[in-house]
Amino acid sequence: MMIKSLNRLYAESAGRVSDKWSLYISEYDRLFGKYRESPVKLLEIGIQNGGSLEIWSHYFQQLQSAIGCDIDPEISKLQYENPDIKLVVGDAKLESTKNRILSLSDSFTIIIDDGSHHSRDIIGAFARYYPHLDNDGIYVIEDLHCSYWQEFKGGLFDPLSSMSFFKCLADVINHEHWGVEKDRVEILHRFESEYGYEFHEEDLKSIHSIEFINSMCVIRKADPDKNLLGDRLFAGKIDNVAKCLDQNYPSEITVPAQTENKWAVSTSSIEDELNRRTDELKLLKNEISDHEEQIRLLNEELQKYQTSASWKLTRPMRFSRRVVGRAFLRFDNIIKRQKDFVKSYRSTRKQQWDYSNWIKKKEALAHKQNHRQEDLNQLSYQPQISILLPVYKIDQKMFQHTIESVLAQSYQNWQLCIAFAYPEDQKLSDYIDSITSSHERISTTVIERNEGISANSNASLDLATGEFIALLDHDDVLAPSALFEIVKFLNENSDHDFLYSDKDCIDENGTLRLNALLKPEWSPEMMYSVNYLTHFNVIRRSIVEQIGGFRSETDGAQDWDLFLRVSQVTDKITRVPGIFYHWRIHLGSTSTGIEAKPYAVAAQLKTVQDHIIAQGLRATVEMNNDSGFRIIWDEKPQTTIDLIIDARHRNSKRLNRIIEKLLSQETSYHLNFICILPEDFNWEYSDRIAHSQSSISIIKYYCEESRTSAIFDGVKQGQGECLIFTSDDVDDFNEICISELAGWTINHPEICFTSSLVLDSHHNVLEAGLIVDKYDRGTPLFKGSVLRSWGWFGGPLWFRNCSASSPWMVAVSRADYEAVGGGDSSLEFDQAFIRLCREMRQRGKRGLVNPHAKAIIHERPEKVIPPYDESITSDPYFHPYFSSVHPLELKQ
Repeated sequence: MMIKSLNRLYAESAGRVSDKWSLYISEYDRLFGKYRESPVKLLEIGIQNGGSLEIWSHYFQQLQSAIGCDIDPEISKLQYENPDIKLVVGDAKLESTKNRILSLSDSFTIIIDDGSHHSRDIIGAFARYYPHLDNDGIYVIEDLHCSYWQEFKGGLFDPLSSMSFFKCLADVINHEHWGVEKDRVEILHRFESEYGYEFHEEDLKSIHSIEFINSMCVIRKADPDKNLLGDRLFAGKIDNVAKCLDQNYPSEITVPAQTENKWAVSTSSIEDELNRRTDELKLLKNEISDHEEQIRLLNEELQKYQTSASWKLTRPMRFSRRVVGRAFLRFDNIIKRQKDFVKSYRSTRKQQWDYSNWIKKKEALAHKQNHRQEDLNQLSYQPQISILLPVYKIDQKMFQHTIESVLAQSYQNWQLCIAFAYPEDQKLSDYIDSITSSHERISTTVIERNEGISANSNASLDLATGEFIALLDHDDVLAPSALFEIVKFLNENSDHDFLYSDKDCIDENGTLRLNALLKPEWSPEMMYSVNYLTHFNVIRRSIVEQIGGFRSETDGAQDWDLFLRVSQVTDKITRVPGIFYHWRIHLGSTSTGIEAKPYAVAAQLKTVQDHIIAQGLRATVEMNNDSGFRIIWDEKPQTTIDLIIDARHRNSKRLNRIIEKLLSQETSYHLNFICILPEDFNWEYSDRIAHSQSSISIIKYYCEESRTSAIFDGVKQGQGECLIFTSDDVDDFNEICISELAGWTINHPEICFTSSLVLDSHHNVLEAGLIVDKYDRGTPLFKGSVLRSWGWFGGPLWFRNCSASSPWMVAVSRADYEAVGGGDSSLEFDQAFIRLCREMRQRGKRGLVNPHAKAIIHERPEKVIPPYDESITSDPYFHPYFSSVHPLELKQ
């Protein structure tokens, strides 16, 4: 029987689809030819439609097993006639998935990695599965061209890309020639540090060769003795040139010592550079702090001058530009540039001062009301909470502080699950042994090889027996009442699956508390900007196990990823107000900023991308410096948007300007304009608008009382899937404003309205949504704030769910609008719009402020801030600890 080539098998295949680049096919024939008539055990990571497994079963004549692993649960539906083909659904980077694979075959002749192509995953798969490759086996990585792209954590000169990793293996192969006393594993430390994987000397010794082909890397394994250069062999008898047959001619290679060679003896240059830059960063931060203090003092001096008699007396002179114009303007520009910085700085300092005073009063009261035994006895429902605590390379003093905070919990039905992944630290290991033996509620597992934060967290999860799990970092601290307050809430709401609290930060010594974050109720869209849930989080264990625990490919954003995947299976998510968690700020913690762990950025992107896909939303994700991420929706060119424009200013120039700006928007939607005009307004079209009259309708109203009715009548004139309410108050908006507003409202089935972020001409915030009281009165959030500022309620540049918004530039789903019967024409329009938002939300929908859509208003409309009513704290997107929306202040 003729044995068909792989190319022939692919050409004749009529079964399940398999796609490979043509170069791969010819190379695989060359690489795998010698195995065709030998027993073969094959593992393929990433199988898509499963066609490749079918082809391999025909290619290898003595196939013993072909295991395909893919994260897509749809592969479980695949059926094969060949019983030697096995499928494993799961993330190949998880320990549980690896164990399932090894239960089917404990070693492999051939391993093919055609998985995610992300550098972290490729390197992780090699660390996990190469040790299980047979001697004389082949490990192949496909599609390495992705390692040159930043979307896959790569780049031509990226020192941490998968291509850079495999280049390092070429040096590993030549270890015996280094000329310095170093283990092979030392040159891989930067990958271990960045990605959290560990490599072992014995495994690296077995690498026989590494071969690079376009987009492929091939690694062959052999017994370590076969990988040495060996003795020099001589053939022939004539040595007229070099006297090779002389008995003094060296038969072994002599490696000259390289201890004086700076390119051989230095440790990782990247790590050294990082440490040096870290020290520089500390110095720069100190300098910034000094400069900030100088700015504060100078600003105080400036205020003294501005309020002085001489300043007032010389005021007329300052208006004469011919005398001091240019100099004054330069001075004025300097002041303006510093103004936002100083304003933000002052706000931050004031908040810190207010917060320090607030916690003294708040927690002094809490201490007086501390939970006595009778309080605990009143809890009829006392579920066990298993606290997951993965531990790796941590200062023992910080870690002891963490443990003490657990032991100090007033609620006692807890279990502490420690996964210790750094047993080399003997002192810390002894301490963990001591507390484990002293406290029966502490369970510990020792991980000999650090597998990364997700795998270590899963090891903690494996120890858990509680109904709920709680997440705790090895350097952070719980408030004594943390568990009690969570269980107290569960006694009244036992069906909830996910509970989270507020948090603040502590300094490295644990003596200073700062950077409080008070959180709204569950705000799904805020998660596209930031993992605002951070800490403290308590989740029903059965749900965490149902979704497969933590995912290693999201290390650095693993909690964020977990929270989003939990939200895909339950909506019983709630906030329990209270600062129950203290996040420690120190070098290397993400609390100092995302740059502390650069790999986390790529993990965050993957987390958000995967969540979009899991929800079936037609969109892509890109990083954004200001707002975390931007969701880019697939536009439907046939979709019509009705723009209802309230032209109450009776100004042709203003109205023409806004329509012309809308016509120039970067969008493929069809725009239909419905202009609401006072009866006495004679609109004079600009030339451009005169050519667009076919898409413009006009509705007039006779008095202010009929304005609301006219606006809602305007909605009836159109048929667009999306309505955008705006007015000639708006002077400008960014180029993607319409696409951003309509994209969310048209494509996300749970979003009923999307508001722009409203700014003044200096880009200070006028409104980031409204906080609404029981009388349907709205107060603008972040009014007067500097755009790029963040405080104890986050910042205006975050995606933010909201109860309502002012109708300056807001998209509304027509379906949701009509489902509630439209707006109430008997009310003033702003009031009617707030009520409309409420009624649409009562149908289970959400409102959103999209920071990527920005509307600019040069002349600030004077909107009266309604008087404070306590009911405003019941707005789910506000917080009960605040006594005011504008300005945002804590209750004292």
